[in-house]
Amino acid sequence: MSKQLTAEDRRRLAEKVGVNPATLYQAMTQRGAGFSPAECVRIERESGGELRRWDLRPGDWHAIWPELIGIEGAPAVPPQPAAQEAA
Repeated sequence: MSKQLTAEDRRRLAEKVGVNPATLYQAMTQRGAGFSPAECVRIERESGGELRRWDLRPGDWHAIWPELIGIEGAPAVPPQPAAQEAA
């Protein structure tokens, strides 16, 4: 998880953007279905940037939004499994 939030922070942000706190946690830890790319953009906007797209889709944000690679605050691109690199 790129952003470390307390349970209270997650609850507050989830309420602010209208999502379930458990779903938010699952998305940030790559468990469960997560949020669609469009939903990630909405959450980023409605949270005032407290939650970024890469926080919500830590495993594939760079493939969905390559324009974010290297911008201030962006995490490193996660390493790809060998099977995906060969593809």
